[in-house]
Amino acid sequence: MIHPSNSKIQIEQIPTSSEKEVSYYMFEFVKSYLYSLYSSNRKDNELNVIRMTAFGDHSNGKPGRISISDEKGSDFFRVSNMYVDTTVEFQNGLYAISFWREKELGSPTMNYINILGIDAHATQSDELHQFLINEAMHFSPYHNAFLEIIPTSSEFPCDSEDVQVRMTNCGNDALSEIYLPQNINDHIALFIHTLENYKCVNKSLRYLLAGKPGTAKTKIIRALANTCKGKATFLFTNGNERRIESLFRLVELFSPVVLCIDDIDLMTGSREEGLYSSQLAYFLQKMDGFVKRDFFLLATTNDKRLVDLAASRPGRFDLVIDVNLIHPNLYLSLVKSKTANENVIELFDEEILETMNRKKVTGAFIANLVKHLELISVFEPNKLTQ
Repeated sequence: MIHPSNSKIQIEQIPTSSEKEVSYYMFEFVKSYLYSLYSSNRKDNELNVIRMTAFGDHSNGKPGRISISDEKGSDFFRVSNMYVDTTVEFQNGLYAISFWREKELGSPTMNYINILGIDAHATQSDELHQFLINEAMHFSPYHNAFLEIIPTSSEFPCDSEDVQVRMTNCGNDALSEIYLPQNINDHIALFIHTLENYKCVNKSLRYLLAGKPGTAKTKIIRALANTCKGKATFLFTNGNERRIESLFRLVELFSPVVLCIDDIDLMTGSREEGLYSSQLAYFLQKMDGFVKRDFFLLATTNDKRLVDLAASRPGRFDLVIDVNLIHPNLYLSLVKSKTANENVIELFDEEILETMNRKKVTGAFIANLVKHLELISVFEPNKLTQ
């Protein structure tokens, strides 16, 4: 009788591979993150970069040095090479990582990251890909920053489909300086609390602010952003931006993220008007099917009737907030918040305040008026008359 052997048969593990097309920003940030490990500017207990070389061309087999720049800040060095080869150790396995770009005539630039396992322990290529994406975005200069979408006509052209951004700021706008009804303040407070505690509540909010020009809609958003600074990435754009698909592709990189769109009606149009039908269709698709729970939205419009009803219905926006003109009882308080010049403040007597009420002035008008009065008080104080 033949007895089966009691010895175990060892099955040799097969190294894995993974290739992904990624966005322009992901391509840049992963290269730069790996360089920060390679140059010992950063430490990671799970990843060790052994070798990193560059090539002048994907078809050129001659390796060269990595080229870097610190254009994003002294603590972030961007690898400017388009073709890079790297060897790393991840979870006890060795991997070769290749970066390259492809550009065909009439087509956008495609960015690729290829990961190839090169020893028997290298069986986690997909996991390594996700690890690199998460770490690269977390340590990028855009993480939890204020970013402004650059118009296509700017001096910073991009040969890829992706929108370009630059870091920005929101000035000194503060919610305490904006005079709003209590119900609106409550809604804003809920948005801030939800964003700041996103990791606990795991829910997001999307608000549409509607009101006439000068009612502080944009100022509210910028003040809200200042309140939440460092808690999320804020992306600022306006209705002139037509690259909605690219815009949402950028949104998907960050967590949590707040997309801020000024004059959203100009971006999406309306099916009744027959304008921008493709942009509207894609916008509705993303608002319906967006699976990112960490995607917040703040948008403005001068007239909510201009926003397609399907785009503004519940489920796409959680709330439509009507931002009205400043209440006449708050005129003088706003004046005093904008100046300490008693000569200017004294001008706003009951007659002037009543005139302002009849004319239904906006908060923006009052702020601008006070600024001009202050200038006159400096250069031609005798002209300071009611």
